[in-house]
Amino acid sequence: MTPTLKNLLIVCGVVAVGVAGYFYMNSTQTIVPVGGSVEDGGAVIGQDIVILAEKLNSIDLDTSVFSDPSIMSLKDFNINLYTESQGRTNPFALIGVEAPIIGSRSSF
Repeated sequence: MTPTLKNLLIVCGVVAVGVAGYFYMNSTQTIVPVGGSVEDGGAVIGQDIVILAEKLNSIDLDTSVFSDPSIMSLKDFNINLYTESQGRTNPFALIGVEAPIIGSRSSF
């Protein structure tokens, strides 16, 4: 088999796989307009999210728990945090040397 024929077969194979993948991807998708339906029995894209949102909207929380006297008697024990010093401006500078002044030349 000549190298030219081998290269031609490889290119044809890659193109055939690409075309088959394109048609496969386009044939499996069902696009449904908002509020539309699928008459052919296909599934609506994102239907599981819509069902989950409906379940979440149906949840009703009982907020009377927060007005219970035992909950109201709880105390807040927050601790105030204070800012601490940040340290040296340049931790890699020599000890005793502060940040260099802009425009001056310093030799280390």
